Amino acid sequence: TKVELKVNYNPNRFVYFAENKNPMGKHNKDKKEKKEKKSKGKGNRMKKKALIQSIINAFQSSPKEWQAIRQKIGMVFQSYDLFPNLTVMQNILLAPTKVQKRDRAEVEQEAHHLLKRVNMDQYADTYPRELSGGQQQRVAIVRTLAMKPEVILLDEITASLDPEMVRGIEDIVKKLSENDHMTMILVTHQMNFAKRVADQVLFLEKGRIIEKTPCEQFFTEPQSERAQQFLTDMDF
Repeated sequence: TKVELKVNYNPNRFVYFAENKNPMGKHNKDKKEKKEKKSKGKGNRMKKKALIQSIINAFQSSPKEWQAIRQKIGMVFQSYDLFPNLTVMQNILLAPTKVQKRDRAEVEQEAHHLLKRVNMDQYADTYPRELSGGQQQRVAIVRTLAMKPEVILLDEITASLDPEMVRGIEDIVKKLSENDHMTMILVTHQMNFAKRVADQVLFLEKGRIIEKTPCEQFFTEPQSERAQQFLTDMDF
């Protein structure tokens, strides 16, 4: 049994958090700024919905059309899948420069910025075998972000990590959702992880969606009998 999570950009949720954390700050902006932000948020949501719909349609599209869709999707694997013969920086630069044909200097500058965000810039010239599992997963996330995807798929990204490393990866994903408004689809068995970062939960068993509910509702009032049983048996 797996829980698949759909983390969507939700500007209302982000504003809610910002207002509660700083009651005298962001929510006191003038009406014009709020209106502009709301308009921008609506545009982003429509863009994300259009992309997801295009992904669904792509399964019936030609190989050429599917290739174009894939350019907008990032993937982070459970086993990291970094090239062992390349350094951290070389792993990050490979796809943007070879596939997207972007300027190497520009991509390298952006890569350093992304590595700093996950506290890994000092390892830019290090090989994957010299890193821990948590460090390799951070690099894998940066490698995906360097491609500027509109949607990121994350497959059991904490399953191979020590418990101490899990929290750091969870924090990165949560920041991507709240600060970068990145749309992500995650698969995980980590219920605490799911509870922290998800907006929507899809509960799957044997390849079938048993339940689809908002995250908070799933963990407090699951609708299906199977989900109720699953959460009762879980210790988290």
